[in-house]
Amino acid sequence: MGSLLCHGQSQRTTPGCRQYQWVPLTALARKVEHQLRPYFRTEYDDTQSIGKRYRRQDEIGTPFAVTIDFETETDQSATIRSRDEMTQVRVPLAELRPALQERLR
Repeated sequence: MGSLLCHGQSQRTTPGCRQYQWVPLTALARKVEHQLRPYFRTEYDDTQSIGKRYRRQDEIGTPFAVTIDFETETDQSATIRSRDEMTQVRVPLAELRPALQERLR
């Protein structure tokens, strides 16, 4: 794996209120990247929009990207994006390493 991507912050609105709460996801994404680093070649990226991150990684040939987003906090899963198959699959964080190992065979 060449890249681990994350949304650095998520914007949520409180029901009935126009205020925004910024929820940092960087710490969780860095933790996941740190857990995967001994098993895969990883790169952490939290710059620009997710579409630009995907495009940048596609250009350099990264086969898979793992995205940590605001849903990760509630469902404890991440998205694995396959460049070659053009698919995205949600995988529980606990099953992330085996799921990536299976895809890299």
